[in-house]
Amino acid sequence: MAGWLLLAFGLVVVAGAVALAFSLGGGDSGSPHAATTTTTLAPPGPEGEPTARVPVGPGAVESSIRQVVRTLDGRVYIAAPDDDGAIRNGFATPTILRMYRATTVGVPTRFAPVDAEHSPRVEPGATMSGGDARLDRAGVIHLVYYRTDQRATIYQTFSTVSDTWGPATVVSRFGELRGNPGYGARASALTAIALARDGTPFVVVGGAAGVRGFRKVGDSWVQDGTLSSESSLHPAMTFDRQNRLHVAWLQGEHEIRYALRDAAGRWSQAELVAAGDPDVLSNGGGDQSPSITVDATDQPMVLYLSGHVGDPDERVRMRVKTAAGWVSDDPNVFAHAPGSYARGDGRWALLGHDDKIHPAFLARVGAAPAWSKVVVFPPTNVEYQYDGSMSARYDPQFEVDCTVVDVVFFDEDSDTRGGFRPDLYYGAIKLGGPASGNGACREITPP
Repeated sequence: MAGWLLLAFGLVVVAGAVALAFSLGGGDSGSPHAATTTTTLAPPGPEGEPTARVPVGPGAVESSIRQVVRTLDGRVYIAAPDDDGAIRNGFATPTILRMYRATTVGVPTRFAPVDAEHSPRVEPGATMSGGDARLDRAGVIHLVYYRTDQRATIYQTFSTVSDTWGPATVVSRFGELRGNPGYGARASALTAIALARDGTPFVVVGGAAGVRGFRKVGDSWVQDGTLSSESSLHPAMTFDRQNRLHVAWLQGEHEIRYALRDAAGRWSQAELVAAGDPDVLSNGGGDQSPSITVDATDQPMVLYLSGHVGDPDERVRMRVKTAAGWVSDDPNVFAHAPGSYARGDGRWALLGHDDKIHPAFLARVGAAPAWSKVVVFPPTNVEYQYDGSMSARYDPQFEVDCTVVDVVFFDEDSDTRGGFRPDLYYGAIKLGGPASGNGACREITPP
């Protein structure tokens, strides 16, 4: 890979791969760690140091997509649909896609909604899902979401320069919902987005009629590949450093599928990553992902769940594509709605919640013999119940700060609001090096 490594005090052009000096430990899932501080320059454990949870506002996230970005000057934005507990209140209130902005640069301590007047909005009794977001080099956030009232995938931008929403446009009305009201609601995401090296948005849409790709050409959208004709949910996608597009999705009830669009624009045939009951958990409980990342050599890594809905055998699994096929590298811990992150030869499993219903994560790097222990986001010295999913900032071609993993998660069983209404939180995982969280380390592939 040819990349740019931007340091806080200058620009250094590097030929070849850019490596980070950090490593991860091994071990089995364990009890939550003791409470830690967040002021050290290096993490106390090789898996990274979690910061305390920061309340954001109402909103939900999906583990298969990416709903948090960080600007070049170190400010975090979060896109999150707020359905006000629609499943339990009968979709009696509007669903709003809220954009939150950190009040300071660096690691956020508080958020506030921005341009709320123009937030995307769906009136009852409809809803929306998604909010997958990527930041381009001009400071524009590109988002995609699904509206059940229009049965349409919608693309919209948000400027971090002016803090304003752009116009909404229809990507596609592809697919039939076939009378399933769960499609397009929370925990049933149908859409995903990623930006090619030149900034072109690509969108993948799933649903009861299959999976298709689309790309933006001027002011229009054109179809770019049919990945499947089978009922599918939770498309997850990322470009790698070679400008290849990787896509994974849940097909039917018990199959994880994958396809690749190469740098020349050719799609591969869909591949089977994992299949079977209980080898692949159904989405009956709203907890299946999958989530996709790439390793240091741009090989795809797909994270998902096995087990049975509602049983304690739900386990986090990972498959890595190699010359020999898809091989397992399983974290093998209990979780609901897990997401993933990768950096160099490091990989993180982000647990929507662990077996104690806490937001948590674990990690592994190259030669480590096993995954780390489970690490819980503080506070860890109190008992609390949390139920939701987790999403992380991730774009291998546009890494604006490689010292921190920005994550968002939500609680849909709030003790204060109840009624299945989502409460959103931010957290950071500080990695090795000067953990400033404000652009101290960057790796950006030139367009």
